[in-house]
Amino acid sequence: MQEEWREKLIKEENHNDDGTPLIGLDGGFTYISIVERLPKILTHTIASNSEIKFPINVLEAFQQLNKELEQGNVITSFSNKVKKNDWKVWQDQFQVQKKTWLEIPWFFLENYFYHLLLEILNYFEREDDYKNENPFYQFDLFHIQKARALENCLQNEVFIQNYFCNDFTIDLNSQLNENERINFMKELFCKSLWGNQADLSLSVGLHQPHEHHHVTNHDNNNVNGDAKEKQILHTLQENILVNHLNEVIDYLEKLKMSQNLQQKIVISFILDNCGLELLNDLFLAHYLLQFNYCNEIIFYCKSYPVFVSDVMIKDFHFTINQLLQNEKTMTFGNICKNYLKQQIWKLKENEFFNSPLSYKEIPTNLENEFSKINFLILKGDANYRRCFNDCKLKLNLNFKNEISYFKMKEAICCLRTIKSYTFIGLDENEETMIESKIKALEEKDKDWRYSGKYGVLCFYNKNNNN
Repeated sequence: MQEEWREKLIKEENHNDDGTPLIGLDGGFTYISIVERLPKILTHTIASNSEIKFPINVLEAFQQLNKELEQGNVITSFSNKVKKNDWKVWQDQFQVQKKTWLEIPWFFLENYFYHLLLEILNYFEREDDYKNENPFYQFDLFHIQKARALENCLQNEVFIQNYFCNDFTIDLNSQLNENERINFMKELFCKSLWGNQADLSLSVGLHQPHEHHHVTNHDNNNVNGDAKEKQILHTLQENILVNHLNEVIDYLEKLKMSQNLQQKIVISFILDNCGLELLNDLFLAHYLLQFNYCNEIIFYCKSYPVFVSDVMIKDFHFTINQLLQNEKTMTFGNICKNYLKQQIWKLKENEFFNSPLSYKEIPTNLENEFSKINFLILKGDANYRRCFNDCKLKLNLNFKNEISYFKMKEAICCLRTIKSYTFIGLDENEETMIESKIKALEEKDKDWRYSGKYGVLCFYNKNNNN
């Protein structure tokens, strides 16, 4: 009976788009993620740290956690491991001691899983239970995986040629006409979006950049907006299911005019993954400054390890240091280093980004910071899910209406490859076309909602209701 029930949950998704948060009992990808994907992530993470001698009690706790996840329909025995006060509150809020792994909201569960790994390690404690120095205080279980992902990019000659062929010291602002500049920025936004495919929490550390979107970068000797460049833009955009890129560019052009009037313009990235994605974000940030769309950029990072490859401040610095070690990437590395030194780029962290809460529950301190940022760029799947409380929503809900609650000064953009169920904004004005479009997608890729092969580039400007 247990096996039949398990097979049914694997094969059938019980979604009715009723606005409630996803849970494991909804079946399909969410169920599989709990009982198969998370245990694989933990197993792979232990293996990647093979040179580390974890204490027996830590390994036993990891094994017990894996066993609970694989069973699924059990209440966790780890709630007493949690020492951080905020997570104690959230455990009660989400009724961890009363619900099984399959009954707890999936977004909470996923964040909780990563937090439990740190609690088991005593990541937050300088001393162990015997008042000895704790060797695992602030130890990043995922550093090796993140470093390898970056190394794979920087040792790939094709990648280096495509992404670092530009002379970054040349002022493209004076060399490109308006149409060429706009097409170049569109390309950079698309590459920032597709960089989100390189997500180690989805691929269990085995992901390689998706060849379909591994297109050539601009060559400064040929920036004339010819048919080749148009084809690149077409290729980059063909799998973007909700695409507000033109609105983004129109907004940036207005920011450029404000910048020319000597107004302070701040753009912020709420970062997602290290490696390929962060590199693409750095390129985009560089040219946002070079083309005078802003004069300051803030990068928000995670406060501690989560989702395997998510960027912490130390990962940001590690990435720039690695760029400085390679002759072909050194120039760009120095540019990044100087941005930080001059405080043109600023790095911030907030534990909210490690929380299981939606953006509707944003803390006052972070809300105050966002209120001073002109343009917020939210990267990745988890940030998108956090916008909508990871709920089962109807596909034709209007993105702009649903995101309008967000506390920001002016505008927000979500760049996300689709790797989970929550998704809105499809054919907002063409309800009759939804079924046929979904059918076409499923015929092409039955896992289109989880594969990361499709993306969204959604935009909302609260000062423009059109």
